[in-house]
Amino acid sequence: DPCYDKIMEAQIRQQDALAKAKDAAAAVNELRDKIGSFQGGDELTEEEKMKLATLDEEWQKFQKGLTDANAIIMKNYQEHKTEMDNTLDDYKKEVIENKNNFKQTAPFSVEKGMETENERALTRLEEFKIACQELKQKEEDLKPGLDIFQYEAQNYPELKQVETENQLLTDVWELKAEFDNYWSEQKVIQFRDVNFVDIEQEVTDYYNKLNKMP
Repeated sequence: DPCYDKIMEAQIRQQDALAKAKDAAAAVNELRDKIGSFQGGDELTEEEKMKLATLDEEWQKFQKGLTDANAIIMKNYQEHKTEMDNTLDDYKKEVIENKNNFKQTAPFSVEKGMETENERALTRLEEFKIACQELKQKEEDLKPGLDIFQYEAQNYPELKQVETENQLLTDVWELKAEFDNYWSEQKVIQFRDVNFVDIEQEVTDYYNKLNKMP
């Protein structure tokens, strides 16, 4: 995210400026100590005399510039932190809304008389799968911001719950669709050609598959 890159860049510049300020402060103190040890300043070089003439004024300007820069950085930091807080709140709402939507509209039961019920159910479950994937990607995209603002990564059990239940429902509906297709084929076979042993075995196999599901 360009926003996070700018914050990190500003923090690096701030750290660099603070390091330079520390070096500058050491140089100023060294020069002042040197000046204090001289009588009349005859031993100062011309360059040191020029520095001395503007030392206090330039040092004050530097410190003011550094203070102003820090204030701007902190202002931007707080603004982006507030934006991050709002984004996290919105994401939490999306996760909960996704769970509520799943509970209300997911195909937990069979609608009798619907010829395309399997297709409709599996399409709806695929939509929830995609929604969960998009939410997980959003969560991944939030991680750089969490690092910058030193937030701990949050757990979203509602999202994991929807993923788990959605996969389970998908397995059930796929098994149902598979059996429905098999049964449709059997219904068009002439009675004399029906192999009841095979049918019984197929039904048993589907029943066992269903029982093995969590």
